[in-house]
Amino acid sequence: MSASIILPLKGTKPAELSNALLSYYADVTKSRPPEAAAAAARTLDQVRERLSSIKALSDTTADAAATELLAYERQLAALARRLDNAGAALNVRFIWRDAFRPKQKVEKGDLDWERVCTLFNAAAALGYAASRAFRRGAQADAFKQLQRAAGCFAAAHDMVRPAIWGLDPRWEPASLSPDLGLEMLSALRDLMLAQAQHAFHQKALDEGIRAPWRASSRVQL
Repeated sequence: MSASIILPLKGTKPAELSNALLSYYADVTKSRPPEAAAAAARTLDQVRERLSSIKALSDTTADAAATELLAYERQLAALARRLDNAGAALNVRFIWRDAFRPKQKVEKGDLDWERVCTLFNAAAALGYAASRAFRRGAQADAFKQLQRAAGCFAAAHDMVRPAIWGLDPRWEPASLSPDLGLEMLSALRDLMLAQAQHAFHQKALDEGIRAPWRASSRVQL
């Protein structure tokens, strides 16, 4: 079976998230942040720096990168729920490059933008892990990874859509990089689903299963 399509990662610039979080806490509470909170904020910066240092995926890094990217996105989601306007008050500018046109950069000042870009990279890492699974003949693993990659693109789409729709959108549609437009995210989701179905079909053929497979390989997003 042929390997899945490998997507490039989005590049990013440094962002001083921990300092912004600690300053915001001090401004709101008029007190010094507890050491545990300060340590957690510094850890968040360290995780971001480590993830942003990955310029290209490999067989030895893809699985770990996907796991850590998804964990980082969950941390951002929890943080965004505790702040107004998706953390816009932090005044942190998150700068990300288009995955396919790296010279094109977009910056936005809220955590949802950071989450969307992180989800893109998580999907790319999962897709790479699926390609590795294909090469070693582990179609079941490839199927699961591609399902998860499709879920990442679907989640990113569901975050971008409300941000650009309406009479007073939070993000101007034209301000998005091409890789994060709604049509592109939908296309990438569908691509991952198609590859997942192909992996499922190949697994069924390898095991001599003749029962219909299309319905059972649909992904609930």
